[in-house]
Amino acid sequence: MDSNVNLPHISVIMPVYNAGRFLNEAIDSILQQTLASFEFLIIDDASTDNSVKIIQAYHDDRIHLIRKPVNTGYTDSLNMAVKLSRGKYIARMDADDVSMLDRFQQQFDYMETHPGVLVLGTAYKILDTGELIVLPPTFEALKVVAIMQVPVAHPTVFIRRQVFDDYCLWYNKALEPAEDYDLWTRVLEMGRIENLTQPLLHYRRHSQQQTLTRYHELIEGAVSTRLGQLNKLVNFEGKSYDVLFAIKMLTMHPQVLSRPVMNNFLQLIHDMEQANKTKKKYDRVLLNSYLRERWQFYILQFNRPGRGDISMLVKMQSSRITRMGVQFSIKYILKCLRPHKTI
Repeated sequence: MDSNVNLPHISVIMPVYNAGRFLNEAIDSILQQTLASFEFLIIDDASTDNSVKIIQAYHDDRIHLIRKPVNTGYTDSLNMAVKLSRGKYIARMDADDVSMLDRFQQQFDYMETHPGVLVLGTAYKILDTGELIVLPPTFEALKVVAIMQVPVAHPTVFIRRQVFDDYCLWYNKALEPAEDYDLWTRVLEMGRIENLTQPLLHYRRHSQQQTLTRYHELIEGAVSTRLGQLNKLVNFEGKSYDVLFAIKMLTMHPQVLSRPVMNNFLQLIHDMEQANKTKKKYDRVLLNSYLRERWQFYILQFNRPGRGDISMLVKMQSSRITRMGVQFSIKYILKCLRPHKTI
């Protein structure tokens, strides 16, 4: 007899900590899924509100409540749930979001017909505003996206359970609350991540989210993850520029765009372009398009260049990414000569 016959198709994992305010909506959206073959692993991280009472009020055999006696953190809860999971797929869920009722069916069907995909995310809508967030769907585009930001929305993901065992993958607690960003960049080294373009989750924004309450830790973890990726592309040993600050410019808007700052970023762009020509780690067109977009954004924000910045124009011409046309070059030189004028 096949030992897998009675196993659920999906293991839904949901960490909970003082989530009573939104918990009913989240649980209901899972229990009412059109694809019903799942186990629902809820890890309570020693909540001090009414979260446990809310969960215990449900009488559904698919719910498995695991209560931690001591609060050990969100990432620890995720790893515990992964270890306990028995399904072919793991579906993530957050205790303050709402899954659309056909979410599991759509993701399950796609993964069954696309065996090369290891992780599948979806588009999502912001609760209250209805804003639609659509992440790039293709693997090659997501590899480039992952240089600068999380390539897949964590609460939407569907993951092949076997991936964790085959590649000895776990969430890295040291990088919490950027643990998911780190995990996806490691998965991208091993196989495909894709996104469905239809929204299958309602995402809730509120003042108690870790992205807000632990913002500085999030940024530090994200920068560390970006540096780890770029170290696989560019050899930064012996570089004279501020590598960390240049990397931050890939995603962040620095308050002051000085000549050293611009030169730092210009050098990083050139190094990435040249390294990728050799290593072919990223799709050349997609990477160069992204780098050009970022450079153009900053060069247009650089409102007060001086005469010394004319040399930057010469450096810009050495790369297709940063090379500007004759008309722009003339305007830029005039701007350098008259730094308090706008062009």
